[in-house]
Amino acid sequence: MEAPLPTERRDYRASPLRRALGVVWFEQPQSARVRVSVSRRDEIRARTSRARQFLDAARASEAGDVQNLLAAEALRTLLAAVACADEAFPLDSAVAVRAGMERVRSTIADPGQVALLAAYGDPERPIPKDRLTFPRVVDLCAWTASLIDNSSTREIQLFRLLAWLALAAVLALVALAIFGSRNLALGKTVTASSVCGSTPEAPRGAQRLARVVDGVTAEGRISRAEWMHGTYAMCTEAQIHPWVTVDLAVIRTIDEVVVYNRSDCCWGTDDLPVAVQISQDNQHFETVATRTDPFTDYLPWRVSVGPKQGRYVRLFNSGDGSKNIVLNEIEVYGH
Repeated sequence: MEAPLPTERRDYRASPLRRALGVVWFEQPQSARVRVSVSRRDEIRARTSRARQFLDAARASEAGDVQNLLAAEALRTLLAAVACADEAFPLDSAVAVRAGMERVRSTIADPGQVALLAAYGDPERPIPKDRLTFPRVVDLCAWTASLIDNSSTREIQLFRLLAWLALAAVLALVALAIFGSRNLALGKTVTASSVCGSTPEAPRGAQRLARVVDGVTAEGRISRAEWMHGTYAMCTEAQIHPWVTVDLAVIRTIDEVVVYNRSDCCWGTDDLPVAVQISQDNQHFETVATRTDPFTDYLPWRVSVGPKQGRYVRLFNSGDGSKNIVLNEIEVYGH
């Protein structure tokens, strides 16, 4: 038995999305498309359905000659449909196919596809035995079928509406990405009342406390770390009223602050109470929330701020005794 052709699963039927986009941005010039009248709509749909059956049978066949024959029948059926949609259908089927060929040929720029159209479309010529062209014939069927505009007025309106809705959704996502709330603290300058000796080293060339605004919310396990669970991005010395401040560089509209605690242990032992404060000048701070219950790296403290205008976001331990602040990450969302 002859080996099957190396074909791909292609289909000239357009998806609803492609049909919708085609109403607004035609793949071919509008002048190349054939508008089907209401009286011929059912007839054209029947012919395109028949062509689809030929292609399905061709894909199911394992014989190269049979595939070529069925692909040619599908193409000729579509060419006749083009002629039928374009004008009164000629009585002679061969004349209809040639009329469709002329219409399709005028829209094709690829010389190879033009030659393929002549080889497989002409009803007077024998079917070529080239076993490598079947996928290209399927593409030619797709191109031919796409020239037929068989949509009703209502379908055109619906597809156009869907296309513009899809475009509006894309533009909304782009606007959200550009202008929406984002982590303003990422990579910004961080200062603290003190820096404990066990604060991990920052990457080469980065500020000392860069790890607390590097986007890593769970510091990984290190060899011989306490409890072998993990570590932290920074810590202060034990002192009265320790603090850590993120400078956003300019005054921003702040919507939310998210604080991730250390990854090793000891949540709530000596780091509470802690407050989130906001300032525009790094001198006068307003407390927007205070935490007295423990939180962790996987259950962070989320503070809904406002929106509120500010440049400096500070974590401040307001306890009376000697305390410290040990953190993984500070995120500040806004725009």
